[in-house]
Amino acid sequence: MKLAFWSNFHGQNATTSNMLATSIMAVLLHKTKVFLGQSHYHLNNLEGPLILVSREERKDYFMNVGIDAIVRAIKSTYLDEEIIENCTLSYMNKRLILLPSTVKSNQSIYEDDLDRTIISILEAVSKYHDMVIMDVALRQNNITSKILESADLIVVNLSQNINVLRDYEDNFLKSFQNKNIVYIMGNYNPDSRYTIKNLRKSFSWLRSNNVGLVPYNIEFMDSISCGNIIPFFYKNMNVDKNDPNYYFIKEVKKTTSLIHNLVTKKVVDNGL
Repeated sequence: MKLAFWSNFHGQNATTSNMLATSIMAVLLHKTKVFLGQSHYHLNNLEGPLILVSREERKDYFMNVGIDAIVRAIKSTYLDEEIIENCTLSYMNKRLILLPSTVKSNQSIYEDDLDRTIISILEAVSKYHDMVIMDVALRQNNITSKILESADLIVVNLSQNINVLRDYEDNFLKSFQNKNIVYIMGNYNPDSRYTIKNLRKSFSWLRSNNVGLVPYNIEFMDSISCGNIIPFFYKNMNVDKNDPNYYFIKEVKKTTSLIHNLVTKKVVDNGL
């Protein structure tokens, strides 16, 4: 199944960290095989929390793997499982698969190539993974539109900021009405006056069965900066209620299960 993680505000709604948290949890909790990629040209460091590589080293390190490599491959041949494996990095006993971001210096060439190939790439990798998850840019272009259109589930990342929610309601809600949507409140703070319970009173489209939370957690954020997000989850997966990370892990489990159940229901409905 194909999932698109999208937000109406870049950098404020924790889209990439939400995507990584729920993807890693999907592997641990549901034994899901997850493929991760992103279409961004700018601010495109999806791999940073998984592998610590400096900006100066990125081009050499990811020259022969990543989205650039898979675009080159599909332009010349059929993407089979072996070719996909050669273009990606794997973690967690080969259940979390990362397609590193572009290292091209020319944005227009990158976007032209990806525009021509993205649908074929998504269809190919979907054959070998339970969930194919793409972090898509806010900027509306052909690539973003194609990924959103092909997605079986769109994960809209929001925050407790009222202006963010009103912007989504005013400018995007109608365009997503016929899509399968789930919402994630990123960097969620339960001590805010704008709790999910209170927000539902103002925004009727936030329902009990379509919203998940990824709370703000300092150790989680530090793990992203240090490139050790996977060890963070292994360490904290079964913490008890007295642990400071318990609330974060509990809510990420709930959010991941919400997404998993929606994806599973979609598979059943399609008779797959």
